[in-house]
Amino acid sequence: MNFHTTILGSSAAMPAFGRNQTSQVVNHHDRLFLLDCGEGTQLQFQKYKIRSSKIGHIFISHLHGDHWFGLAGLLCSFGMSDRTEPLHLFAPAATLEILTLQFKYSHTVLQYPVLFQPIEDFFKGEPTPENPILWEDNDLQIKAIPMKHSLPCWGFSFEEKPQQRKIIKEKLPPNLPYPLLHDLKNGKNIEWNNETIANESLTTEGAKPKKYVFCSDTVYNEAMIHALAGADLLYHEATYMEDKTIAAQDRMHSTAAQAASIAHQSQCKKLLIGHFSARYRELDGLLQEAQAVFPATQLATEGESFEV
Repeated sequence: MNFHTTILGSSAAMPAFGRNQTSQVVNHHDRLFLLDCGEGTQLQFQKYKIRSSKIGHIFISHLHGDHWFGLAGLLCSFGMSDRTEPLHLFAPAATLEILTLQFKYSHTVLQYPVLFQPIEDFFKGEPTPENPILWEDNDLQIKAIPMKHSLPCWGFSFEEKPQQRKIIKEKLPPNLPYPLLHDLKNGKNIEWNNETIANESLTTEGAKPKKYVFCSDTVYNEAMIHALAGADLLYHEATYMEDKTIAAQDRMHSTAAQAASIAHQSQCKKLLIGHFSARYRELDGLLQEAQAVFPATQLATEGESFEV
C-alpha cells in the first residue's frame, strides 16, 4: 500500500478495553505523518512496528489531552534517539507555550530543530482562506479543515496532486529530445520532424489522485461537507450511538450514524469511524448504526492499516 493510514488509538477521552487514545500514522509513499498524539502513542509505535524515526511531520488537531498528551514525551524520545533531522509541528498556537514550560522545568534541550507552525496563522490575512494548505511538495498537499468543537479544532485533508501522464515507451519516435518527453508527461502535443503528434497517441493517463480526510472531534457539521467531497477514505469521529444523540450535541461530538450521514452527503468512497466512548466495550452497535446509513463503513481498529 503506497497511501494508507495506520490506527494507533481509537478511544475517546481515556484508554478503555485495550483501546488507546487518538493517534494515527499516514504513510504516503514511505513518508510518515503523525496525526494527533494521545498518551501512550510511543508504546503503540513499538506494538505495531512503526518506525517513529521516519516521522517528519506531526499534526495536532486540538488541545484536549486525549489528542496530544503524548507529544512532549515523544519529542524527548526523538532527542534521546539522536535525531538530527528537523521535525515539522503543526498545532494550535498555545502548544508552543505549554511545551516550552514543560521543557524548561524538566531541563530538556532538544538537539534537533522543531519547526513549529501555529495552525491559526494559516487562517489570518485577507482574504481568509477557508481550507488553507499547511504543507505541500510536488506530490501531496495537506489542508486544515475547521471542526466544530468545544475548543478550536481542525481536521486534516491529505490530497494528492494530479499525476503526470505515463509515456508509452514502445510508441515513442527514436531519439526524441528530453524537453519533448517532459511536454508529453505534462499532457502537451509535440512537434517532431515537421509533424504534430497528439499527446494521447504516446501517453496514457497517470494514476488518479487520491484523498484522505481526518476529521477529529466535531459535532455533526454539514458546513464541512464541501471540504470532504469525494474523499477516497474519510475518518470521522463517532463517539456515541444514536440513543446518546443529545449527549453528543451537548459535548460537541458525533454519533456513528451522523458520521455516516456526513460520509454519504460528501460522496466519500469509504468511511472509518473512531474515537469511541469508554461506555462501549463492544463496538458492533456503532458499526451497525453507521452501516445502515453508509454501508462502506469500517471500524478504526487499532493496529490495522487502511488503504486510501
